[in-house]
Amino acid sequence: MTIGPWESLEAIDAWRALPGFAERVAAIRAILERFEPITLELIA
Repeated sequence: MTIGPWESLEAIDAWRALPGFAERVAAIRAILERFEPITLELIA
């Protein structure tokens, strides 16, 4: 999980495609009642 600015949407996609990412998300889901990953865009 990460909170903060990213260089681009492509950088986020690349991070999510890294080996082990799916396993780490599965581990988070196993201990939480609900987990909904989202990508937000700052509008200001």
